[in-house]
Amino acid sequence: MEASTSNSSSAIRSWRTTFLTLRDEVQTSPTATTVIDLLNRFIFAQSETLIAAAPNLPVHEVTSDAMFLVELARTISNSRGDDDALNALVQLSNLFQNFNHLISFKMTSSTWGLVLRTFGGMVEMFLGSAGIRQDPSGNIAVTEATKQCLEIVRSLVDVNQRTIILSDNVQLLDFLLKTVSFSQNVLAPCFSSGIQGCAPESRKMILRRNSLWEIQTTAFTMISEILSRVGTSLPADHWQSTVDAFRNIIDVLASKGLLVES
Repeated sequence: MEASTSNSSSAIRSWRTTFLTLRDEVQTSPTATTVIDLLNRFIFAQSETLIAAAPNLPVHEVTSDAMFLVELARTISNSRGDDDALNALVQLSNLFQNFNHLISFKMTSSTWGLVLRTFGGMVEMFLGSAGIRQDPSGNIAVTEATKQCLEIVRSLVDVNQRTIILSDNVQLLDFLLKTVSFSQNVLAPCFSSGIQGCAPESRKMILRRNSLWEIQTTAFTMISEILSRVGTSLPADHWQSTVDAFRNIIDVLASKGLLVES
């Protein structure tokens, strides 16, 4: 019991020292390269310790520090998207998911805006040209990181559904439509290769395609939930964007003969 308490206290001290030091190091507007270096030194090197400390800290403290990491992730997602940036964002998405499993984050409109804009930038980097350039055959890590971002947002919506307002729903819809668009851009070329007769080196592409289908399924499910909550209050352009997203995927499925009339 005493050992457990000692370990918990040590983890809490480590958390607080880490974030105080990190905040001191990021006083000015750092470059993405600097941010990545600081994250490698102070966060990723002891991520297991930070994860262990999170449940023993006040929720508001974890929330504040987690949002600080989201701000740093935004800096990286606004960069040119080299391999170091992608790897850092993949590690951050994994860390965010671990925190989210341990803490019920209470969101405000400002934190919703920060998370959705940042995660939107992360998804764009994961599924955009940077992610494809890193591994054209299908990088499972960036696809899984995209799924994590989506799962985190869905969990946040579930926890905060009583306080989420129309403007938050509109930002959420923008994020989901962006996710659908980028995942569809990556998914469309995958239709050309089938499972039967597929070369062994293409198996990774099949796994990625399945993950992309999961991403689209989750995103469209969340979109339908938004329409159920606030559909009558959504701006006309968001309705149009939503209809266009549905039409685009139906057109692709129809062109590949994947739709069956009932």
